[in-house]
Amino acid sequence: MVKYAVGDGYLLLAYLAGDVQPEDIEQMTEYAPAKIIISRDSVADDAAMANAYSILRDHGVELKLLKYGYPFRPA
Repeated sequence: MVKYAVGDGYLLLAYLAGDVQPEDIEQMTEYAPAKIIISRDSVADDAAMANAYSILRDHGVELKLLKYGYPFRPA
């Protein structure tokens, strides 16, 4: 897992790897960040995205999606 933490107390976590799984989301919530950033391309499908939103909502964590994936692929 490639992740970066910003701020004291992990205010922000960025997940820059592909194929994010529910287990990855659960593991990131253990750091209690205010926000997690992942790429839209990292999530397999709409069901997986809904699952990620649900997990993060239950932990009070905001999800921010990046338009471009990893590695960077501009339009």
